[in-house]
Amino acid sequence: MEKETLQCDGIILAEIIYKKKLENGVHFYTSADSLFQIGKLVHPKGHKIKAHKHNPAKIQTNEPLQEVLYVEEGKVKVTFYSTKGQEVFFRILTQGDIILLMNGGHGFEILEKTVMLEVKQGPYLPENRQDL
Repeated sequence: MEKETLQCDGIILAEIIYKKKLENGVHFYTSADSLFQIGKLVHPKGHKIKAHKHNPAKIQTNEPLQEVLYVEEGKVKVTFYSTKGQEVFFRILTQGDIILLMNGGHGFEILEKTVMLEVKQGPYLPENRQDL
């Protein structure tokens, strides 16, 4: 399995991208209209990506803020909660896995020494966090 979408009551809570060896090229896992667009770029030595910049864009959303975690090393149990706060799923992530947290809640139990890279929309405002 390369990608798993976790849903509850028709709402996507998260997408998990499991570690997999990929052929050369650009491989996007999320849709073009996703708030976070996640992809892997695999290129051979000597490949060049044309110099470019990203122009400013005004983006508005009424969706919850999202975050991406990349497990650099270790093992972590992620528990998922519905938008109503009910525990609905759990998954074990290991080195190389990526998760996009979109809706509902989530909690983590570190099963082995773990290093994760977190990317989320900023600025981080503590008042936007709601403990379950």
